[in-house]
Amino acid sequence: MDFEDLYNDEPRDSNGASKLSPEKKKIEVSAQEALATIVSRVVLGLILLVSFTVGCWVSATALHQADTCWFLALGRWIYEHGAVPDLDPFSWTMAITASGQTVAASQVGASNFVVSQWLSALLSYLSTLAGGLLTLLILNDVVIVTAFLSLPIGFVVRRGAPFVAGFALVILAMLTALLCPTSCTEIFSYLFIAVFLQVAHHARSAMLWHDDKVFRIAYVLVPLMVLWANLHVGFIFGLLILAGCLLGASLGKFFKGASSKALTVELAMALVGSLLASFATPYGLKLWAVMPQELASLLSHNVNASAYWTYGLLCLAYALLMVREYRACRGKPGAVVDGLVVSELVTAGLVGSVAIAATVVIPGLIVFTTLIVLAEVLTLLGLRRLAAHADASMAAAKSDASMAAAKAEGSAKSDASVAGAKAEPDRAESVNSEADVAATQSNSPSENPRKRTFWQDLNYHSLDVWLAGGAFELAIVSFCSIAGVCLVGNKITKPELPTVSRAFNHPYEIFNQVVCPSQSPAISPSISPSISPSISPPIRPPVSSSLGPTPNEPTGKIASKAIHYIEQHSNELGDKVFNDAAFGDLIEWQLRATPKVFIDTRLNVYSAKIVADYRTINECLDGWQSRLDAYAIDWVFVPTNSKLGQSLLNNSTWENRYQDDGAVIFVRKKI
Repeated sequence: MDFEDLYNDEPRDSNGASKLSPEKKKIEVSAQEALATIVSRVVLGLILLVSFTVGCWVSATALHQADTCWFLALGRWIYEHGAVPDLDPFSWTMAITASGQTVAASQVGASNFVVSQWLSALLSYLSTLAGGLLTLLILNDVVIVTAFLSLPIGFVVRRGAPFVAGFALVILAMLTALLCPTSCTEIFSYLFIAVFLQVAHHARSAMLWHDDKVFRIAYVLVPLMVLWANLHVGFIFGLLILAGCLLGASLGKFFKGASSKALTVELAMALVGSLLASFATPYGLKLWAVMPQELASLLSHNVNASAYWTYGLLCLAYALLMVREYRACRGKPGAVVDGLVVSELVTAGLVGSVAIAATVVIPGLIVFTTLIVLAEVLTLLGLRRLAAHADASMAAAKSDASMAAAKAEGSAKSDASVAGAKAEPDRAESVNSEADVAATQSNSPSENPRKRTFWQDLNYHSLDVWLAGGAFELAIVSFCSIAGVCLVGNKITKPELPTVSRAFNHPYEIFNQVVCPSQSPAISPSISPSISPSISPPIRPPVSSSLGPTPNEPTGKIASKAIHYIEQHSNELGDKVFNDAAFGDLIEWQLRATPKVFIDTRLNVYSAKIVADYRTINECLDGWQSRLDAYAIDWVFVPTNSKLGQSLLNNSTWENRYQDDGAVIFVRKKI
């Protein structure tokens, strides 16, 4: 199908040629169309400006997440060892069981230790080898812009939605994603969600066009699932997208719709194939066994309050369009096209409403579900135009077929008459001439062709500008975005780790999700039952913590001097360290996990006992000293103004070896 025809209301014949004469075309180019042409160029400029702005934003904020340090450290470990780790390479407490006993490394390797994002960590680290953290920012930026701008505009084109209105909805989705803290560990899932939606909607659009052969989506999605399953645990969303589309296509016929058997078969094959492909990882079935624990990191995301406004507007547009399309379909005759439209409406309603409901229950999923809701909104926005154009195309095809049959029949009679008499051919020619005249009259333009509105002209010319680049349109948008990254990274804020800001939450917020189930329902079921009921209330981060610089401290410089001290005096400190979770990330990245840490910001992968003991010691709750002794801690590395840091200042058992405004180091005195 030709998506450009969706926006072109110019009268055309069955062969696609314009019915307007050159003189008529010149007359049709009015001031309105000229203005629409100019505005369409402005729209293209806005797309490129948005791309550039996103690049600036990503460059300034992408490294603010605390997990970037351990994430890159993991990629470096895999690169240097040429294998995926069988046990945690960073923490010495990972080998401690719930009973407090330390198990052997071989037993740890046989446990449920899984690094679901090993491939994305490796790719991220490899990007830093080319140009440092700047190339990592470029990678993140290209992935985000492609997932939330370039591919969604492809949805607008494919679904036949009004271009300007569709672009405005894409901006809402983009703002929702940018207003939420985006981790380097999950950006690839955003890209693959967008790709899965693109392919699935291609097949769904083909159904409305009554294509005899639906695109073999399994040939594309199954290999992609193999890659996605090794990149991030978010591959579960790809399976849910296919399951939702399959269920919607199957339920369509129960709502006076017409199901497409070819589409249903393709979606079923893609779902089954993708499910089997998800086992093609170094862990196989083990990945699914620890899925609740892996998903805990997604459920614990904190959401910027501003993101709810943009997401709410997107959901409002979805609800209004659902009502509009429902009213349009209600009471229509049960023709084939109408039935397929009803089936598509059911699918959009099912997939979109489930995505919104999931976000209401688990706000941490807002960025993942934004792409799904956006795709269904664009489906509803262009459903009427797409279906009408498909209906017109079918009618034109039937008309051409009947006309060809009539001509063939007349030609056959003419040939038969030639053998009889000379007068008969003349009469046959007369009949054929009359048929030709009738055909010509049916294809001639009306005296007063329907005049397009300004918005129709704008949609057509905007699409024309967007498609003019062909395969280079994605590259053009990405290039503008990369320019924004380079401008900020080279001229304004040099990328470095750690980069910290009060705009993002301290890891203690993640701790409250994992250890304090009464404060949040988004808890992994494999963790919460073993938590002691005496643990309360939630942790409140220090005023000046490892991720919260004081006004006098330059951003990104917290604990850097302390890290340098540890590197110079590692032999004097001892083996077992108790550290702040964020400081653990610094040790893993800057000191290559030498020594191994007590804990880091991957709080969801540690046992409930380790996380609970970490909180007890760090907040100096009842029994903190006995637990510190039970772990045989040799030295402590925490923020200066933390409760533990203040308590150990006056403790005769501990010696203050290093202290600055950001961090303090205590070493246990030898008796």
